[in-house]
Amino acid sequence: MVHSHLHYFAYPMTRAGFRPVVTTLHGRLDLPEQQRLYRHYRDAPLVSISDAQRPPSRTPIGWPGSTTGSSWTSSPSIR
Repeated sequence: MVHSHLHYFAYPMTRAGFRPVVTTLHGRLDLPEQQRLYRHYRDAPLVSISDAQRPPSRTPIGWPGSTTGSSWTSSPSIR
């Protein structure tokens, strides 16, 4: 499994199929210029740094879980 902290730079790897990839998002998710990326890569498994980070995004995002430090708040289901 590849666990990326590179935000959208790793999204293409999620479709390459050679390894499962999950990306932890840091920062704001409600920026208008990012919404197009979230729609295009809506199948990319993304992890938030907290449950509170999720609501600002109006675009459906594939959330397998949240992480705080190194612990998951729910079990990830990575394809």
